[in-house]
Amino acid sequence: MGTLTKSFFGAIKPKEGQGNFLPVGDHISVVKSVSSAVPMHNDEEFTDVASQLKTVVAVEGLGAGAIYNNDRGYVKTEDIDEETFDAIVQDQPIDFQALGITKSNFAKLKHFEDKREALFSTSRSGHAYRLDTMERVTDLVTDKRGNPLPEDQQGEKTQQAWAITGRLLHAMGLEEGQDPETGVGSHIRIRVKQEQNINDNTITRITVLGPATEEQYQEYLEAIAE
Repeated sequence: MGTLTKSFFGAIKPKEGQGNFLPVGDHISVVKSVSSAVPMHNDEEFTDVASQLKTVVAVEGLGAGAIYNNDRGYVKTEDIDEETFDAIVQDQPIDFQALGITKSNFAKLKHFEDKREALFSTSRSGHAYRLDTMERVTDLVTDKRGNPLPEDQQGEKTQQAWAITGRLLHAMGLEEGQDPETGVGSHIRIRVKQEQNINDNTITRITVLGPATEEQYQEYLEAIAE
């Protein structure tokens, strides 16, 4: 447990986006680039960052957009039970000075919920973060070298994050363990939506619907050109 910064996506180099944003709706697109990106967390209390998989998709003459996939899952404060609490603290001992409480006074807290409230807070985006380190809690599980363990040994949130990434890689025609960058040039079906973020700003979000072929892509281009 604890917050880790090593990405399982490997050394994928950052790349710039492509063109104008795609309009809302369902599209057949081509994968233009696959790279790593470090997200910005505007107005958030936590300080940690972790790289994401950034996949730029585009439709010729229409625009482009980016799909972002986390390489770990983040835990909600209410999901931290006593067992999880103990594992987190064992992995990264409490910095009582940074927390603003003495070790003896912390030990005097009778109820688990009081200890959890003293050590953790909840970010605006709903993630638990430690008040002594200001880092989010993730359930990504790694070995002693920092390499992630197999999916069936990961926490629930990380398994969910990996499953979402897996759907993207499958749509690009990739097999497990294959370099994501080899998916550049493939075609996928996507859905573009607009949502409100935590700052009440409207953002564009792209989800993957499934694979597509070059022929289907060309037919789609002809259809939208009419």
